[in-house]
Amino acid sequence: MAMTHRILVTLAFVGFINVPMFVLTYVRPTGFILLDAALFSTFFAITVAISSRATNYELVAISAAYAAVIMVFVGNAIQRTDTLP
Repeated sequence: MAMTHRILVTLAFVGFINVPMFVLTYVRPTGFILLDAALFSTFFAITVAISSRATNYELVAISAAYAAVIMVFVGNAIQRTDTLP
C-alpha cells in the first residue's frame, strides 16, 4: 500500500512539472498564461499539503520553489507571444 501511494504521488508531481510546459505552449494571451501559472501553483500547494506531512514553513518553501520553476516557463511563453506576428 505504501509503495502504491509513493508511486501515485511521484506520478502526480511529475505531471505538475510536465503539464504546465505543454499547456503554456498553446496558451497565447498573457493574462491566461499568468492565470494558468497561478492555478498550477495553487493546485501544487494543495496537493503537497494533502499528500505530505510538511510543516507550514516547508509548504511555503516547496510552493515558492515550484512557482519559481513555473515562472521560467511563463517567461518563455510570454517572450514567445511577444515575437508572434
